[in-house]
Amino acid sequence: MTDSTLPTAAIGRGVVAPRISRLAAWRSRPPWSGAVPRTVAVLVALLGLNLAAHTTGLPAAVVIPVGAAVLAVLAWASGLRIRSLGLHHHHLRHGLKVGLLSAAAVAAVLAVALLIPQTAQFFHDTRYASLSEVATAVLVMIPLTTVLPEELAFRGVLDGALQQHLGRTGSYAVGALAFGAWHVLTTGALTRGNSGLGGIVGSGLTGQLLSIGGVVAATSAAGVALIWLRRHTGSLLAPIGLHWAINGLAAIATRIATHPPF
Repeated sequence: MTDSTLPTAAIGRGVVAPRISRLAAWRSRPPWSGAVPRTVAVLVALLGLNLAAHTTGLPAAVVIPVGAAVLAVLAWASGLRIRSLGLHHHHLRHGLKVGLLSAAAVAAVLAVALLIPQTAQFFHDTRYASLSEVATAVLVMIPLTTVLPEELAFRGVLDGALQQHLGRTGSYAVGALAFGAWHVLTTGALTRGNSGLGGIVGSGLTGQLLSIGGVVAATSAAGVALIWLRRHTGSLLAPIGLHWAINGLAAIATRIATHPPF
């Protein structure tokens, strides 16, 4: 039988099979495989993603979600397991339950804070002038452009890589500090429209440094809690619930404080 008479299916198998084999071999040993190279690659990628989102003029609402998704795919391709990414289906129910309980706890804390004048002043923010802006932020922008990509990138990819490299304890510190540093470039947006925070830290270089230090400290502390939830439940749903509550319910609280309903 000549080559021209070979069945089409056989030819297809002869072309596809080697490609599948090469893909499997590449995934088992990609250029950045290994705990240390993977960790370094993830940290560098997060730095590049942050700079691209906030210094290039590109829309951060597009750059961050797309970048986080690409990072997760590359991490999986490098050998990081689905379980290490916090995406295994066995842990989804427990993660969802803990995430909802965490959100309820945040709601209770915010409700109390709004009732105390000394803490209510920190919710006076001009970013949510209308109900439609609040709804868009809480239901669309915050979950899709902040919570989901950040949890996938930090509590999924980065934490999975760090645990293989530094173990459980060291990865807490590095993961939390990396999450705090991630917010440095957005500190100005946080304090610009908030009269309560602006009145405390002031303006000028000193005020900017105080704002940056406070935001990094607060988000690093939040990072520790988010990492703990991720590891306690084995699922990204738990830190997603807490993260959304901190950002989303706080947006609702700012609307209530700025435009009291009663």
